[in-house]
Amino acid sequence: MGTAPQQQPIVRLDKSRDFATVHGDRPPGDPHLNVGFYQNGLPYNYEEKLIADHPEVERDPKKKELAEKLLKRAAKQAKNKVATAENSGDPLNLNDPKAPVNLSAWARGEQDVVWQEVTNAIARRFAVRVGNKRDALELLLEEKIVAKNDLSDEHLKLLDID
Repeated sequence: MGTAPQQQPIVRLDKSRDFATVHGDRPPGDPHLNVGFYQNGLPYNYEEKLIADHPEVERDPKKKELAEKLLKRAAKQAKNKVATAENSGDPLNLNDPKAPVNLSAWARGEQDVVWQEVTNAIARRFAVRVGNKRDALELLLEEKIVAKNDLSDEHLKLLDID
């Protein structure tokens, strides 16, 4: 019996940072057919997920290196999230402290971040200080960083949204 193939981690577009959208019609067979966004020179699909095996990434060593770094970080965060769930519920932030805060991933409940880091990221990006999670979530919704239907159940409860 072999081991099950390891699922590639998902790297999502960070809408709290600069990104570009791709517009226009592309015929079938066009390598950019499914590309909807670019961030840091890397292509993302319309579901805001990194296309790590895109020919553009495969051809460029710098892009390939960046994509691999993001995939490794996502895999580490997923592993830490599983380890936290399996352990005693330790509230410590197990993410890489040097990693930038992805506000949309935090709002979706995909990234565990110390609250102070969330408020600092919001202050850097929007030049405003939020006092609580509800204010932070309302700002992220207003700025279209995340959609209501993408919020985690915990964050939906904070906003009293059903």
